[in-house]
Amino acid sequence: MIAPLARHARRLGERYLPQDTKNRMRGAIGTALSDRVVSYVELAERDDVDVWRFEREREFTFERPDYYNRLPEEIGRIVGDHVSPQPFVLEVPDVTLIGSQGMKRTADGDFVVYNFHRPADAGASRELGYDVLDAVSMGTWPFRRPGGPTAEVELAVPLINRWARNYSHWTEECLAQLAGVRHYIRETGERPILLIPPDSPEFVGESLELLGFDETDYRELGDERLRVERMVLPSIRRVWSGTSDDYMRDPFGISWVREAVLQRIDEDADSPSKILVSRERDATVRRITNWSAVESALVDRGFEPVVLTEHDFREQKELFRNAETIVATHGAGLTELIYAEDASVIELFGSYVVPPYFEMSEAVGHRYGCLVCEPRGDDIRVDVDELHAAIDATTGADGS
Repeated sequence: MIAPLARHARRLGERYLPQDTKNRMRGAIGTALSDRVVSYVELAERDDVDVWRFEREREFTFERPDYYNRLPEEIGRIVGDHVSPQPFVLEVPDVTLIGSQGMKRTADGDFVVYNFHRPADAGASRELGYDVLDAVSMGTWPFRRPGGPTAEVELAVPLINRWARNYSHWTEECLAQLAGVRHYIRETGERPILLIPPDSPEFVGESLELLGFDETDYRELGDERLRVERMVLPSIRRVWSGTSDDYMRDPFGISWVREAVLQRIDEDADSPSKILVSRERDATVRRITNWSAVESALVDRGFEPVVLTEHDFREQKELFRNAETIVATHGAGLTELIYAEDASVIELFGSYVVPPYFEMSEAVGHRYGCLVCEPRGDDIRVDVDELHAAIDATTGADGS
């Protein structure tokens, strides 16, 4: 009874509490727990933790978009030079996994938080605050309680965080961690069970199986507090910006996922060269209010409208593999751009602007343009003339 009431309270809180109030609550929780946080980097220095490093530290540069009507600050501030740290994988003894957020607590009571190679006191406790507030609001008590864990497993790697059910986050965070899992398997000869979120979307299992893991290799984390005798923790492929106070997707992690997937899909699948991603039938936000005008203009230029939910996981990759030009409203479906070979990408923003698909485009060498469009509630209205200009600028075309 308590858990359903807590979930209802959470929904009310998410809907009605002001964002600054929620942020203050998360910050207060993080501050209270700041002395119980340990980062992956700090764990690597402990005597009872084994560490394997692979690949190397690398530098990279994000260039300005090839076209924009107004350069979003969220993109402009990450243009410049950055460093991708050397990835690694840890084996940590006696860790308890808690809740659908995948909170990890060591035997001595520390919460394990990945902090993008910054000190544990530089924001990691705030990340923990998000998870603790989320867990408590869903009826999960993340602290010690009588009786301890309700289940145990010997060797496992958690592919779980509060965003793991989102397709984009699953791809660029969880799937990228499989590079570390594979390195661990090569180095040790042991194969850890992959722990995935409870009630995982279909794409979670489909992606793991496409990448060579079968149904016996993974299991959903239930409501239990799971004690893992030896927990495998690959570093999360994120980078701290060299130009601003932001974290970014690691371009080399994105490239690893891209190559791993492309090796396993049909290279010669029949697919359009110009794709217009439609959200009109399968989304409730970020739709195009003047869709008919946009669709008509782009169909005249040879674009094919595509509804991604009408294609299965493998088909979506095959659809984008041969794409030369991609136009889409900001949304998780744009993650598929990483599977294109050499493309021009036009991203359409409304009032909500974040840079992951700019980062992904840069990671795989695409040309990228963006339009900040007129917000219409949660949807957008696209200036068709500006859209033509964006396509021309990124493709080198002239209205064709």
